[in-house]
Amino acid sequence: MDLVSIIVPIYNAEKYLEECIESILNQTYENIEVILVNDGSTDNSLSICKKYKKNDDRIVILNKINTGVSDSRNEGMKKSSGKYLCFVDSDDTIDNKFVEIMIKELSETGTDVVFCNYMYNYEGKLIKKKPRLKTGVYQIEEIKHKLIDDGTMSGILFGTVWGAIYKRDIIKKNNIEFYREIKYNEDGIFNIEYCLNSKKIRVISDEYLYFYRQTDQSASKKHLKYNRILPATEKIIDIFRKKEFNLNMNLECQLGARKVSEAFWMVLNLCSKNNTDNYKIIKKDLKDLLNKKELCESYKYINTRDINRYKYIYYILMKNKMYSLLYILTRYIYPFLANKISR
Repeated sequence: MDLVSIIVPIYNAEKYLEECIESILNQTYENIEVILVNDGSTDNSLSICKKYKKNDDRIVILNKINTGVSDSRNEGMKKSSGKYLCFVDSDDTIDNKFVEIMIKELSETGTDVVFCNYMYNYEGKLIKKKPRLKTGVYQIEEIKHKLIDDGTMSGILFGTVWGAIYKRDIIKKNNIEFYREIKYNEDGIFNIEYCLNSKKIRVISDEYLYFYRQTDQSASKKHLKYNRILPATEKIIDIFRKKEFNLNMNLECQLGARKVSEAFWMVLNLCSKNNTDNYKIIKKDLKDLLNKKELCESYKYINTRDINRYKYIYYILMKNKMYSLLYILTRYIYPFLANKISR
């Protein structure tokens, strides 16, 4: 059995950390090393890590000052010795057959990476994530035209590093890492680089092996400023310039579609209850956002035939600049439906 390194970045995660660690240690595939990277936690996270290490020598603890999740993952990769790598967030859990199934898929298909599907975990209530690709093996040539954005207002095609298994030699050979300066979409950028240095991938959309916990502290629920999104797009463009990938990526369409995805994320954040600004200020911000010329010229890149109903409603409201309806939908209706509908 090949060794699999599982990297867990940890910051003030005491509430859910034990459940996370136990889901990893209880894997049916036992040849694992669990690298717990304590990123300067001020709660009992480090003590919890030490408690588990006493009883399981597969655990490695890295204790560092707080420098962020990207740096924590990079340090974990440097310390890792497994042939394969996985990432798990400290408030999430994985199915006890996660590693076994992922390794089996990787071996049998001869692919360079495997992505499984996941469920949202709303305090025990599980909601399935609708897949963007059907189960299958894909040559990179087949999907390169939608790696950055497939036109469904969902952003980067593979937007998370958790729920995947990677080959360590591909990461090492191509110096792939997480960029510390990127605070949003850092996972997706990692996956874009990894996929472009691969030949084929395996997607198993009918296997829900990862459980993504939704809490008030989830990154997706924090108030997000537009200037936190832009560096990711700039980095994506920079990657293609520096790496000199000679691929017909249809970049204009993908980056155009990404502009709409960015605007969608901003609408969700501007109208969120986490934004304490009054409606007058929020409406002004919405106007400034939705009246941008480059956004108005980018709606044509959205694939309305494949977009789900929920996002299609946002697409119509955004395109027609219906500020009040966007505010009401996001602040009052969407939170009520979020833990009840598959998405």
